Amino acid sequence: MAFARLAITALLLAMCGCRMADPVEHGMLHRQGMGVARPVENTPPEDTEANALASPEVVLEALRVNVQALRAERWRVEASAHAGAPCGTVAMRLAPDPNGDPRLTERYARQRTDAPGNAEHDCLGLARMAAHITLAYTVPQFSALRRTVEGGTLMAEGGFHEYAAAGFVMPEDRVALRLDAATGRPRAMRFETVHEGTRVLGETEFRELPGGPAYPARTQVVYAGRGVSVTIQQFPQPH
Repeated sequence: MAFARLAITALLLAMCGCRMADPVEHGMLHRQGMGVARPVENTPPEDTEANALASPEVVLEALRVNVQALRAERWRVEASAHAGAPCGTVAMRLAPDPNGDPRLTERYARQRTDAPGNAEHDCLGLARMAAHITLAYTVPQFSALRRTVEGGTLMAEGGFHEYAAAGFVMPEDRVALRLDAATGRPRAMRFETVHEGTRVLGETEFRELPGGPAYPARTQVVYAGRGVSVTIQQFPQPH
């Protein structure tokens, strides 16, 4: 299906002109205790192992290695929409295209014709779009990670470092990226943007393959005000 074969670049062009709601006002960046950590400077106060990853250069190198490995792998992706009840699932394959950029290719789609949500919403269309939006944030260009680390606000809590920033994909979006303080690999992410007039919220849990990379195993996307959510799961695909 042509829609599912759109590259991320096409998605981002389609999202041009999006505007962000204030993440603090809506609680997006401060839910579940992830936004209550104490702020620290973007350089370590002391040359200790505990603070080593506060150095932007060290963080960026860890993220570069992780995202490079993540974008080189092949994955199976399932996006399941829920509108009061399960209403549709789209299965996709995620693999690098000839230019090395990640591309989603649809394998099949199953719509629940008996689901009440399908009478009001295009569940399969929303599931596809949620998968493309999630891909842009969780398997990003390294330049987006660099902007976040170099220009974001760093918070430290326990064994985690979290960066909060705007302009990750679109100029006025908001993200919170939580990293393992020992490895620099992602552990969780939240993003908020607006697409076609609808506020879109995403929360991602990362897991890790043996030896890396950390990958976005599960993302919950909510189309605010529409009563539709999409669960996106990403699975390693054997070579």
